[in-house]
Amino acid sequence: MVADYLGSPLTDVINTCIKNLYFSSAWKLARICAIPKGSQIKSEKDLRPISTLPVLSKVYERLIFRQLSVLIDKNNVLNKNISAYRKGQSTTTVLQAIRDDIVKAMKRSESTLAFNNDKTKVMILSTPQMSRVHHLDEYDPNIVKLERIKSCKLLGVHINEHLKWDDHIKHTITPIWFFFPLPQFLLRRLKRVQFAAASFVLSHYVKNFRDVLKIGWLSINERRDLNLLESCFKALHNTETWPYYLKIIKQECRKELRSSNSIRLVVPTENSTFQDNASKLFNNLPESIRNFKGYRPFLRLSRNFLCNRVQSD
Repeated sequence: MVADYLGSPLTDVINTCIKNLYFSSAWKLARICAIPKGSQIKSEKDLRPISTLPVLSKVYERLIFRQLSVLIDKNNVLNKNISAYRKGQSTTTVLQAIRDDIVKAMKRSESTLAFNNDKTKVMILSTPQMSRVHHLDEYDPNIVKLERIKSCKLLGVHINEHLKWDDHIKHTITPIWFFFPLPQFLLRRLKRVQFAAASFVLSHYVKNFRDVLKIGWLSINERRDLNLLESCFKALHNTETWPYYLKIIKQECRKELRSSNSIRLVVPTENSTFQDNASKLFNNLPESIRNFKGYRPFLRLSRNFLCNRVQSD
């Protein structure tokens, strides 16, 4: 009902502002609310300012953002490698692409990669066998002056020189889909954390995944696989927004067979990458689930499939 009265005048106001390249100064004023960071407040540094902008300014900015996004994507203004502020792309996809590129280089036995961190430190990404052979002076004489580190934090993720997830597991427990594959000892550590959380919810000791399923949770392996299948679905059906550097390829059937309508993915030759893990997992799904084009039905059926897989083990 309110939209019927405000829609027309608000549209005229915003169109006039866009036409005249005008942004009202009243829309730039924010109401600041200071929230304490801790229990004791001794100075301004102990307060976290939260700014609340007028609603009209947010509506105006959102409309401009949508129009610019369509214009930029349609005319390919930005480079394909840029993922910031683009729909369907995030730091997660960028990190996955970085990891896949390094893994592929290691598989080809290429020279190890130097990771420059703030131009003061360097990390050589390689396998344990290669790192014993290569030294800093083999890359650049000036690089010896830098400090060599074994682990660093990049885009919120802790990466070490052998692309292992040990350091990240130590610092944070985050069920993101590019934890694939994980060593068994790290999986056991994550399982203990999940069992402890389930024990707190159920008020009794939890020692198997059947108790975890009772409260609607997936086990660590199945949660990882569900996130991987979700990303695989987006790569298949949201090709316009999904980053090209993580694209997956459908398998083409040359002959007209009964199973030619079933969607299957091409498994790449490089293993341990996103495309490899996602394709194998997707191809193992039943045909009825693979052919679903709806996002929510696909996730619901995939979740049920993974739950049944846990119960059958």
